[in-house]
Amino acid sequence: MVGGSEIRGPQVAIDSLADPERWEAEAVGFDILAGGEVEIFAFLDRLQSSFLDGHVRHGPIRCSGLYEWLAHQTDDPACDPMRELMWRHAVETLPIGPGDTLFGREVPSRKLHSVRSASLEHGLHPKPTRRLLREAGLVDEASDRLADDRVVVDAGEADRFLRGIAGTMSQEAAARHLAISRTHFMLLVKGGVIQPRIAGAVREANHVFLQVDLDAFRAALLKAVDRGLAISESCADMPTAAKRACCSLAEIVQLIIDGRLQHVGLREGMKGLGALTVDVEEVRALVRGEDHGGLALSQVERNLHTSTRAVRALVREGLLPVEMAKNPVRRQIQPVVRPGVLAEFERQYASLQTLARERGIGHLALKRALEADGISPARDPSVLHLTLYRRADVT
Repeated sequence: MVGGSEIRGPQVAIDSLADPERWEAEAVGFDILAGGEVEIFAFLDRLQSSFLDGHVRHGPIRCSGLYEWLAHQTDDPACDPMRELMWRHAVETLPIGPGDTLFGREVPSRKLHSVRSASLEHGLHPKPTRRLLREAGLVDEASDRLADDRVVVDAGEADRFLRGIAGTMSQEAAARHLAISRTHFMLLVKGGVIQPRIAGAVREANHVFLQVDLDAFRAALLKAVDRGLAISESCADMPTAAKRACCSLAEIVQLIIDGRLQHVGLREGMKGLGALTVDVEEVRALVRGEDHGGLALSQVERNLHTSTRAVRALVREGLLPVEMAKNPVRRQIQPVVRPGVLAEFERQYASLQTLARERGIGHLALKRALEADGISPARDPSVLHLTLYRRADVT
């Protein structure tokens, strides 16, 4: 029977074999059994492999003619050692547990789960069960091609994991639970103020959230609400306040959780986090970054009494060195000119209009006087969009 299963497959019909095939099966089976437990377990592993690669509905033990013969067609006690080895191997390597019997003997405990057995035991649908086990790293990518009853995982790890995610929600369901848009919910997740219980390994849409975590998050925000606060014109809902204060939605939420906002209100007749309001000016003051101490190009333009094109040309031509710094309010990276750099530029250079204003004469009259003395602009005016002179030349 062992040799026939090895040569012809687990459902071999020994009686249908011709004498030469029977002799071959006896020889192969003898070699396997003579190898003892190691060879027999290796043989049973091969039987299981044929089950995993096939499409039969019955389990890898019960689909075997060897099992049926030992369980139902012979009660010879000489076969008991083989029954014991098959029982032990099945308990160690197959997703069977309490309620299952082999050779009339009940399995006392479970060592392995399949996706199917785990979903049944924990009252879950097999499809999300498989996805959750995959996201948690308990089953690998190769299992995607296998049926639910052929994907095997350690029962202890699977049970601990699946018990821990009771009451879980998808990202979409979690957004509905908090009564906010999915876009705003995703921003809060990316901002780190909402943590998924299971992070999607493939994509963020596969994040799994625990309802108790979401309820605790909502309670922390509502705890900061001043029920008697009057909603003024400077108040707005959190997404609107984030736009006006040039910050992220997650930053405002974190300010509320940290207790740093004093004016947190609640709009009547609205539900969820969308009902919360904050004072935009208060938020703006708290999220304002450190002042970089430089002058924006628009400020340089006003100080030099010139045009935007001219200032950009001065920067481009290297006459006005700039640094990149973060705007403390809008918080984008922008070019700035240090006050000392601008002062040094004004010490060395001046436009025709500035020189004329300093001397109290018309700029055209000054230009003619400078030309008469052979004094030319420091750079081509068509390049700078500005008639610029060296002060040393003019003096």
